[in-house]
Amino acid sequence: MKLFTAAETWFLKAEAALRGYAGAGDIQTNYTTGVQQSFGEWGKSASVATYLADNTSTEAPYVDPKNADNNIALGHPQLSTITIAWNNGDTNERKLERIITQKWLSLYPNGPEAWAEQRRTGYPILFKVRKNDSGGAISTEAMIRRIPFTIDTKTSLYNYQQAAQMLNGPDTGGTKLWWDKK
Repeated sequence: MKLFTAAETWFLKAEAALRGYAGAGDIQTNYTTGVQQSFGEWGKSASVATYLADNTSTEAPYVDPKNADNNIALGHPQLSTITIAWNNGDTNERKLERIITQKWLSLYPNGPEAWAEQRRTGYPILFKVRKNDSGGAISTEAMIRRIPFTIDTKTSLYNYQQAAQMLNGPDTGGTKLWWDKK
């Protein structure tokens, strides 16, 4: 598995430029290069120009083939309206959503890193569970923030109590980690 890709570097630079970090370069150039690098990693460079020019495609509504209660219709707040093409007129929040959505796509198949990006930024917008069985330990809106310590860890000779105290919250999936600030 790839640990760190060129595309990820360019998306990090785009986010840094958006946040005003010195030396981060131009946001749009970094974003565009990130998408180009991602396409190149998958051998799809020939179609990247058309993709980057797409200013109309947005997330499609979701239709659950087994349970219509899970459908996400057009206009639902859990359905992103972000497009692919860069738009300098967008707010910084929409620019961040665009950058992180493309970064999230480029991170495939690195699920743990993609999950960390989604927790850190809130993007891409993901569908919330319809039935939360956590007993209140995990917020439906915030979704799962971390994996609780395993039974082996809790009963091992390691200092579980000290580790649990460092969480600044209960050892549940709803407790944010130190870097999870948004």
